[in-house]
Amino acid sequence: GAKQGGGSDEKGKEDEKAADSGFQDEIAKAVRAAKIAYISKLKDEKLRKALESDVAKELASSSANNDEKRAVYEMQVKAYKSLKEHDKVIEACELVLGCIDATKVAAFYGVKRPVGSAQDEDEKKASKEMEKDKKALVFAYMSKASALMELAKAELNKVKEEAEKTGNRKDAGLSQEWNDRFKKALDDVLKWADEKKDKKALAPLQMFSLLAKGHNGKALKQLLASLKASPRDKDLMAQRTKLLSYLGWDDWNKELFSHWKLVQFPAGFKCF
Repeated sequence: GAKQGGGSDEKGKEDEKAADSGFQDEIAKAVRAAKIAYISKLKDEKLRKALESDVAKELASSSANNDEKRAVYEMQVKAYKSLKEHDKVIEACELVLGCIDATKVAAFYGVKRPVGSAQDEDEKKASKEMEKDKKALVFAYMSKASALMELAKAELNKVKEEAEKTGNRKDAGLSQEWNDRFKKALDDVLKWADEKKDKKALAPLQMFSLLAKGHNGKALKQLLASLKASPRDKDLMAQRTKLLSYLGWDDWNKELFSHWKLVQFPAGFKCF
């Protein structure tokens, strides 16, 4: 009887130790999440200092698994996007992608599977995990392509400025090396994104792809199609103004589109 009681005491201690260990893990996860959330809310110079701090470095180095690492890297992507540090956005995107088995995700979505109530618990869990991974892939590839676009824009502006000087605006585009690099980034996005659902996010990337090749007319057509879908989008309007000006169609900007702004964005409501 004494032996039996001793064994029970030992088991009780082990259970208590396991419960304490689980509680400690929960606290550690909560602290990590709080640090990530705090850094994510910072702006400008404070954000830059936080990203370079020992706290941020410790977050990445102490990550126990891919999910924890990915949370840190996704925070870095968003932070560097906010700071417009495009090279670092690309580096952070590569780190996010390194945490995901894209082949496994592709294989999962390549097979027809039961949906909703037809799924058992294992299928529901797998579906949830794969959906999370797929969203992360779209986020990383989209962010990478957008950052690369901003870097390429600076290069394209140089090319177009030179074309302005020489008067040879036709087919003024990026070098083949830049075009190939951006094409690869855009292809990666299109492989995972939903072209209908992500249409607005894809539009500037697709338009820039045409501009980069010097296909200004096609780019304008793409831009006008996007504006038809989102007629009050100020970013798209700004892009239209810039492109028409480059094409030498300033009269269109002045006589047509600028006048319509008063109708589209009135200063205030007036009852007639």
